[in-house]
Amino acid sequence: MEVRGEGYGIVWSSLDAPVVEFGRLWPGYVSQAHHCVTPPGYGHEFLRKGGFQRGHIYSYVMDNNFRANFQPVQVGDLLFSYSFTVDPEPKPRDFGWGVSNPLIPVCIESPKEDGLPASGSFAIWTSLT
Repeated sequence: MEVRGEGYGIVWSSLDAPVVEFGRLWPGYVSQAHHCVTPPGYGHEFLRKGGFQRGHIYSYVMDNNFRANFQPVQVGDLLFSYSFTVDPEPKPRDFGWGVSNPLIPVCIESPKEDGLPASGSFAIWTSLT
């Protein structure tokens, strides 16, 4: 997700909870299994341009409002991770891809007895003259 202002932008990515709500917590539609009492704002219209009154962003981490035969509760210890970056020209797709596919270091053993030196440089330039 990207929020951009004059001269900067903020990008937010979450692998664990990719759904967000803008402005405030909006009462969602309640499944038929939980229709005893409808909450205020039930059946609200979808937001349109200009409908946001606050700049709040809420991470929608869980949802259990389905037509199923289980209790509408979730219990347990959970960890949700988020990644943020600030950049004058943010690239949300590239940032999200990098967060989703991090580089994974792998150590391997050399097949030769006299392998590479213990230290070195990524690139070495030499003069041809």
